[in-house]
Amino acid sequence: MRKAKLPKVKEFVEQKLSEGIFSPSEMARMYNEKYGTTTKKELTDKAFTMALRRMGISKDKRLELKHDNGKAETKDLMEYPQVKSYILHCDANNITPLHRQKYLIYLREMWEMMGRTNPTTWTYDQLIQCLMTNIGKDESGKWKTPRKVVSMLGATNTVFKGIVPESFSTPFTKGQVGKMKDFWEYDEVAEFLKNIESDKRMSRLGYLCAFTQQFTRGCREGTGEKTGIMSAKWEQINYETKRTDQIDKGEKGNSQRLWEEVPCELYPWLNAWKILCDYHMEVYGYYPTNGKHGSGRMFPIKYWDYNAMFKTARMKCSGRLSDNNAKRRLHVLRMTHAQWNKRIGVSIENTCGEVSGGKSIGRYGVGWTDPKILLQYYLTKEPWEYAKQDKEIAERLEQIQPLLVSFNSLLSPIPLNENIEMQEKGAQ
Repeated sequence: MRKAKLPKVKEFVEQKLSEGIFSPSEMARMYNEKYGTTTKKELTDKAFTMALRRMGISKDKRLELKHDNGKAETKDLMEYPQVKSYILHCDANNITPLHRQKYLIYLREMWEMMGRTNPTTWTYDQLIQCLMTNIGKDESGKWKTPRKVVSMLGATNTVFKGIVPESFSTPFTKGQVGKMKDFWEYDEVAEFLKNIESDKRMSRLGYLCAFTQQFTRGCREGTGEKTGIMSAKWEQINYETKRTDQIDKGEKGNSQRLWEEVPCELYPWLNAWKILCDYHMEVYGYYPTNGKHGSGRMFPIKYWDYNAMFKTARMKCSGRLSDNNAKRRLHVLRMTHAQWNKRIGVSIENTCGEVSGGKSIGRYGVGWTDPKILLQYYLTKEPWEYAKQDKEIAERLEQIQPLLVSFNSLLSPIPLNENIEMQEKGAQ
């Protein structure tokens, strides 16, 4: 009995194209699974790629065919004007068909899970409940496939705008809500600074002074010598008012900003001013005065050394600060500054800073030129619970934006040398 004649590669390719399969590797796998026992050796995807080329089907053409096939699959969903607008947007902005089809597939999955109801009537809570039912969480409370959850919500957010909050992905990417705070309490800061003070190697190069000044000023660490605490210079300090200028990089990639009148000691319980004067004595041999007090960089250290000292001191601390898995980085000092400002009663407007012009007044530290970033710290009850806060943040933004224009009239200096009642409450 004669064996059945094997189909030619070209015929097999034509058949699979009609079935909606466009990947050469997928064709090779299916061919070998079906006819592998009767052939001398398995065919590679190269044979099918060559067959597609002979038929005049390039890689771009395959993507186009795949896209058209996907359109046929989602034809019901395609009837919505939002989906049609999304397709036009992709065409106008040269977004690849593969990228476009990926979003439509995720959107279709969400649509199927929601019972093919009208997407314009969906709410964020309904979507989360649907994903909880169909995907679910594991025993530790984390999503079983967080990447897919974010992708499906992202597709919904891209096509049907206004349903999913802007920061919807944060609870999925930041881990369990409330698991770890991103600011330090007073006793944690005291323990951290004590570890630095007890280490001669850290104290000798002014790390103790640098960390206390970063807490007080609220500035970034700065990866070079041009911004952040690394850029601080002795000549920028006004020893009479105990304030200084501070260079800081702008928000969202904008050019650097110069902050004026930034306090060197906003929280008296840190003794930041005394530590700064002691460090000046160590460097120059005399305590600073209003006269000549030295010039040049205040902290002649590099970012990587600064970061290494931060990790070394943190690992010596007890409790959650020493946890290797904790999301602890230098920027936590700036976040702590925002929380402490809130606790001593500094308003959002005064901490935020002026958003117009090249210079900013920093009477309460180096502020946030984007008020939404600051509001995340001022309004947060459980860390990183952004999705539930977006509406509250949007409402508060509408209230404070007009006030930020007249920022200077809102300022009132804090008595730096007096013990405020709030600090005693906070210490308790």
